[in-house]
Amino acid sequence: MNKIFVVVTGDVRNSSVEFKNQQKLLLRRLNKIYNFVKKYFPEALPYNIDIFRGDSFQFFISDYEKAVDVAIGFILYAKYLKIDLKIGLGIGKVDYLKKSKISESNGEVFILSGKAFENLRKNSNLGLELSDNIDVQLIKAYLDLLDIYLEGLSDKNAMAVFGKLVNLTQQEIALIWEQDISQQSISKHWKNVKVDKFLESLNRFSLTLIQIIKKATL
Repeated sequence: MNKIFVVVTGDVRNSSVEFKNQQKLLLRRLNKIYNFVKKYFPEALPYNIDIFRGDSFQFFISDYEKAVDVAIGFILYAKYLKIDLKIGLGIGKVDYLKKSKISESNGEVFILSGKAFENLRKNSNLGLELSDNIDVQLIKAYLDLLDIYLEGLSDKNAMAVFGKLVNLTQQEIALIWEQDISQQSISKHWKNVKVDKFLESLNRFSLTLIQIIKKATL
């Protein structure tokens, strides 16, 4: 395959403590997070998440232009459920894709995803690796800023930001919130975390990444 795809490799931080003797619960939670995010990005997430070793997972993003929003959405909704994730994104080509079990596929993108995950700094949420011929210094600077922002969000902040990320109204966000919440409270969360500035920066980051990839693959 000559097209460019994205693979996400990750795990749950401190799962042996937070989910001690609760592996089935953790499995359900990871599937819940993935399926929830998939509702908003159905074309970008065509296959199921692959969960292995209890707290590790991989999933495939078919559209690299959606990669940033999907990855951030995944982290945000997990944070809302009080699950702390660390994930590595690889962006590259696929040699073989096993749709029923993503972790048994192979190719450049899988190697890069594993490298991004393994090279994550302590307490980082998100890492990214591209082909060796692509300069990623600017991208990694953006990632550092994203990490700082994500680290400062509460679980409720995270859900409010997720809703804004996928273009939901305050009323629509209130409907998917697991507890009762007013539209006024959602507006307050948005204001407290400067959501519009964050999403503006996120969009700039995503566009920069897309341009770098397109330039490198011409």
